[in-house]
Amino acid sequence: MLTKLLSVATFVAFFALAGLGYLLRQAWVANGEQGAQIEALQESAKLAARARLHNQAVSGRLQVRKAAVARSEALAGQDLGSALRANRAWADQPVPDEVQNALR
Repeated sequence: MLTKLLSVATFVAFFALAGLGYLLRQAWVANGEQGAQIEALQESAKLAARARLHNQAVSGRLQVRKAAVARSEALAGQDLGSALRANRAWADQPVPDEVQNALR
């Protein structure tokens, strides 16, 4: 009777350990998948940070160019105004259509 009870207890313990081993393996696989996802997300975050820095640099350069163009346009407008005031008789004449088309 004791032998039979010991056999049943061994049988139950074996299957309990086998079940726990299976669960441990499943947890290990899931952990590995999560580790791969974490690494992929970290790489994506690094790429996003690099892209943000690149975009900030490009934006800064574009702002500098925009300011330079604005200054250039302002100076050209001042020069045009001065030229028109200095040549009032010519400025009062209509600009020919061919000239207007060429300036566009």
